[in-house]
Amino acid sequence: TVGLLTLALFSFLGAVYLTMETTDAELREDFRRRALGAGVAVFVTAMLALATAHREAPLMQKGLVASPGAVPLQALIALSALTALYALYTRRWKLGRYAAAAQVSLILWGWAFSQAPWLLPPDLSIAEAAAPAITLKLTLAALGAGALILFPSLRYLFGVFKSFENR
Repeated sequence: TVGLLTLALFSFLGAVYLTMETTDAELREDFRRRALGAGVAVFVTAMLALATAHREAPLMQKGLVASPGAVPLQALIALSALTALYALYTRRWKLGRYAAAAQVSLILWGWAFSQAPWLLPPDLSIAEAAAPAITLKLTLAALGAGALILFPSLRYLFGVFKSFENR
C-alpha cells in the first residue's frame, strides 16, 4: 500500500507541476483533470495504507495517529491537500503547485516522525545507525561545497532550457 501511495503521490505532483509548465490550454486542462484524479487517488491510498498499518505495522500506525505531534501534522497535511485540490479546481496553478509540494513534504515528515527514534523499528534506532561524528561533519562539509557548485549550475541549466522554450 505504501508503494501505491508513493505512485499516487508522484502522479499527483507530476500532473500539478505540468499544469504550470504548459502553455497549451487544452493540455493544461488535461493535466488539471489528471491532477485532480491523482489527488483523489492519494487520499484513497493514504487511507488504505493507514488501515493496513493498523494491522501490519502497529508501531507505525501508533506514531501516525497517537504521537504528540500527529494531530497537528495530519491537520496540516489535510489543509495542504485541500488547498491543492481547491487551487486546481479553481485554476490557481501557482497556489496548487506550492500546496501540493507542501502536502508531499508533510507526508514525508509524518513518516519520519511516526518512526522516531527508530530507523528500523524496533531493532535499530537512528542514533545506533549514525556514523561517527567526524564522518558526519566531513559529509556535511562536502555537501556544502558541492552545493556551491551544483545550485548555480542548475540555475544556469534551467535558464538555458527556459530560453529555448520562449523562442
